[in-house]
Amino acid sequence: MDTCSPPSLFTEESLTKLMKKMIMKPFKARSPIFKAGEAAGRLYYIRHGRVWIKRKAFDRKDFILHLLHEGDVFSTIYQMKDLSARALTDGEIGILDQASLDELLCEEGSLAVEFTHYLESSRRAAESKLRDLMFFGKRGALCSILIRLAKNFGKPVEEGVQITIRLTNVELALLAGSSRENVNRMISDFRQQEIIAFKNDYIVIRNFNYLKKMCQCLDCPLEVCRI
Repeated sequence: MDTCSPPSLFTEESLTKLMKKMIMKPFKARSPIFKAGEAAGRLYYIRHGRVWIKRKAFDRKDFILHLLHEGDVFSTIYQMKDLSARALTDGEIGILDQASLDELLCEEGSLAVEFTHYLESSRRAAESKLRDLMFFGKRGALCSILIRLAKNFGKPVEEGVQITIRLTNVELALLAGSSRENVNRMISDFRQQEIIAFKNDYIVIRNFNYLKKMCQCLDCPLEVCRI
């Protein structure tokens, strides 16, 4: 399985132009990046580190929308206002307000084209994730999340592909739109069936075929198969 990072939708030249306009801010692990209602109309660039993007569900419980890492761009310009972000690791983030972005897009035609491609790619990724979470039950949703984690954060090991970030069952549940109790049961079943294993508290995927079958995986390209 391909576990490379997805290709950037922005050229190095365009990223440099964006970063020159951005305010760069360091962050510490577990610290809030922004709270609900604070981030509307901004573009974020993860220069270093990893960040959770969360949203409140209808029952007021948190739901993890994205797990961003180095090189990722995230926009709140066309997003709901109930998003929040929290750092998973130490890192640095760039922030650009909508007025500055609009000015830059008017001045730089090639960047405007790339930004349009970014928005389309984000839409396709969101639709792909929504498909997996809604149509294949809790088990299929968890299988989809494990595949996405392996493709974005995996490395080959003797036993299979190891996900290189430690995630609790609570965090897996928030990613899969499930409860901790359901995820506990499914993870236990997967271990007994040798679909996954654990190595120093890291998940190792041993049977990708089973995971793919459960969510009818379409083998989407990496820019779509995102967390």
